[in-house]
Parts: sequence; C-alpha cells; structure tokens
Amino acid sequence: MKKNILFVMESLGIGGAEKSLVTLLSQFDYSKYEVDLFLFNPTGEFINLIPSEVNLLKTPEDFKNYISSPKDSIRYLCKLRNLKLLICKMIEVAVLIINKFLFHKEYIGWRYISQSIDVLPKEYDVAIGFLEKKSIYFTVDKVKSKKKVGWIHTDYKKIEFNYDLDKKYLSQLGEIVTVSSSCRNSFIEIFPELESRVRVIENFVSPQMIRNLAVEKENKIELKDNSLVIATVARLTKAKNLFIIIEAMKILRGKYKIKWFIVGDGELKKELSDLISLNDLNEEIILVGAKPNPYTFMNQADIYVQTSSWEGFGITVAEAKCLCKPIIVSNIPEFTTQITHKKTGLVYSNLAELVNCIETLVSDSELKANLSNNLKVEIHQEIKQITQLNNLLNRRD
Repeated sequence: MKKNILFVMESLGIGGAEKSLVTLLSQFDYSKYEVDLFLFNPTGEFINLIPSEVNLLKTPEDFKNYISSPKDSIRYLCKLRNLKLLICKMIEVAVLIINKFLFHKEYIGWRYISQSIDVLPKEYDVAIGFLEKKSIYFTVDKVKSKKKVGWIHTDYKKIEFNYDLDKKYLSQLGEIVTVSSSCRNSFIEIFPELESRVRVIENFVSPQMIRNLAVEKENKIELKDNSLVIATVARLTKAKNLFIIIEAMKILRGKYKIKWFIVGDGELKKELSDLISLNDLNEEIILVGAKPNPYTFMNQADIYVQTSSWEGFGITVAEAKCLCKPIIVSNIPEFTTQITHKKTGLVYSNLAELVNCIETLVSDSELKANLSNNLKVEIHQEIKQITQLNNLLNRRD
C-alpha cells in the first residue's frame, strides 16, 4: 500500500526552497507514495513544474483571501460579512503595525491567520512543512498525520524569529530537516533540546534538468564585442552582498570589457540600480530581473560569481556546478563545503581578492579549464539525497 505524503508550502515563486521542492517532487518514486501538495497561495513561476502525479489541493477561498494584502483581505471579509474573521484581521494588522514600528521586530500573526481555515480532512502518514515558520505552524495545527516534519532552509541565527512561538511548534515535530551542517549547528545553538530530532538533507538539485533548461533559446545574450560575461543569480537582498559587484567593477572596468548580469529581484533593486547609474556602470552591470529559468544566463557566462554574506545552503552554486562553469564564491561555510579553492572554483574573502580571482581567470586559461574539468568528474549528490528522503519518510519517530 502506498504511503500518503503531504507537503505544505506558502507558494512557488522564485526562491531556493521553492526550487528545491519542485526538484524533489520531480524525483519522487510515485509507485510508493501518494503525494499531496498544499499551497497557501497556489501561484508562482514554478507552479507549472509540479509533476502531474502530485495532487495539488484546493486552497480554501477564505484562507487564500485572508492572507492576501490587508486592504484586499478586509475588502473581501466585508463583502463576505464574516464578522469573526474581519475582527481577527483588524486585530492582526494593528498588532503587526505596533510590532513593526514600535518594537521593530517581526510578527507572523499566526494565531489570527489560523482562524481562517479548518483542519484538512485527510489523514497522512507523513506531513512536511517545507519552509520555516508558517508552513510548519500550519502542518502542526491544521494537518492530521502520524508523523510531522519541518524543513529549515536558513541560518536561524541570521533571521528574525519568535523564540517562544517557534519552540512551541518545533517541539511538536517528529523530525526537523536543515539544508546544511552549518544551518544544523546554528539551529541547535538556539534549540539545544531538539538536537536529537535534527538532521541534514541538502537542497535537491537535478543536474539533468538544469542542463536541459540551460540550452533553451530564451534570454540570448547579444554582445557587440568580445566582452567577458559574468553571471550572478540571487535575490536582491542584504544577505547576498551584491554591492561588492559595483565596487569590483569600478576597479575592473578600466582594464577589461565585462558584462556582469545579475539575475533576480528583491527589496534592494532600486538602491542597486541607482548606485549602478551613479557610478556610470549601466553598460557593465545589467539587472535582468527574476527569471524562472536563470540557467540560460549561467550557461552563457564565462564565469559564475556568488557574493553572499550568508546562506542556508547556496543552491545556485550547486546549480552552477552542474554546468561546469568556472565559479568564484565568497568565503562562507555554505560555499566552501561545495567549492574547493583552486580545484573546483575560487574562494575570496574581500573585495581585493574578488577582483584578483576574476583577473586570474581572465589571464590563466589553463586554470579556468582545470576548474571546469574537475567539476565534470565530481559526483553529484542527487541519489544520496533521495535515499535520505526515503529514509526520512519511512523512519518511525
């Protein structure tokens, strides 16, 4: 008899966790498992990548509208004349504003959000909240399951969180998955009493899928000269440390012809764009926005660079490795466990070293070729991860 599995996720927009989930689902053995997927908001660039074998559960209208923007939610609840949820929403918004502007801390509002949906009717063998916070809260409160698992995709010490709330929900999980050893260590420092439940399964990456997508004809880079092409795929957030690219290009532009493509979107887009213009670098640094298929840019690049200050796992580096591109990464544990300096890529610790790494790859064609060749012989972790997942699904708490 097949086991019934449920995955819970907020949406399938562009992001590392979302990409990991659709990749995981593409590698599932559906002869052994019946798989349901519940999305808070069934939208996003990756929605079409859900395998046909997965049953996408219908999101109740009340819940979907309740978690929309405050303005849209209140309008919907007024039209519905649902006084209970309307009061919940207004209290939630008021408390959120107080926390944000008075106490300057994150507020999830789960106690109010949870009023907008009943417990799911089906019972599962394993239910997995595939992202920290609300996906896990939902799995604990709104799912009937013999075993419940929470997936942590970030370094808990680097994010805002409510200790009491998270401890309450995390303590009710049978197992907790983190995507790297450094994430596990960070998590255990905060919740030492949960150490025995925490294990590591790295983000799912499918080399074959990436290679297939990388050769699609979209996003063709047209060059009028023989410029060196560098690509970086990242959310435009503080953690990705993208401003160092501008500083590096200020040094490099007088020496080399470079086109540096940054693929992604985020809260710092305007600030980055303004600074690029201020330094007259619009021809050298191109913000192309978020793309469902960033691999075409990776594939056309001469060098791939990741500049993050911290990561949960660093899935884009794992993906760039699949394309065997010369890679330069910042010196953080999530990258140095994936890249060996001068063997499978180059590692830098500061601006001067980043510039030196780029100049080295420009001038040393033998090193550049060796890095790519070494990546070709490296064994990918896809089979290992699927084995770990199967063990997780079949292990009793």
